[in-house]
Amino acid sequence: MQTGAYVLLLADMTSNRRLPIMIGPAEAQSIAMVLENVNATRPMTHDLFRSFCEAFDVHFTEVVIDRFVNGNFLSSIYLNGPKGLQVLDARTSDAVALAIRFSAPIYTLESIMEAAEKGDNLTTDENFVPPHEQDLSDFSIDELKDMLDVYVEKEEFDFASRLRDEIQKREDEKDTQKLN
Repeated sequence: MQTGAYVLLLADMTSNRRLPIMIGPAEAQSIAMVLENVNATRPMTHDLFRSFCEAFDVHFTEVVIDRFVNGNFLSSIYLNGPKGLQVLDARTSDAVALAIRFSAPIYTLESIMEAAEKGDNLTTDENFVPPHEQDLSDFSIDELKDMLDVYVEKEEFDFASRLRDEIQKREDEKDTQKLN
């Protein structure tokens, strides 16, 4: 804590880089409560949003930290429900508080990591494609296995089965190469 602000430190799963994000005390408390398994006496706003999504069959798919403007990180929340895929803008602190409640993955762009290191401003990267829409050949087998665990836990079985099939295909190819 520094002058009423908190730092949310997100770690890159593939390297030792960290993304520090300044957040307010309310969001810090909301995140900490989930991480420490503390139940609020009354539902917090992020809990209400989760209940709302569950009541209306809306699946919280993922968070993408995709903008760094005037020193602030901004995110897109991907939801899938009766009206199909929807993308909502959000403050990153709120997006993370929601993602941990849904056990949803949190992604960012390489350009965001670089901008944060330099202190540059960036706008949305229109070329960003979330993992479930990408060609799976772009990922290593270890990345596919990590994503499989996440999507099975989220009960996103359609994409999980695609991941499983791609992993099996690559393992079969390795076995075939060993025989030759």
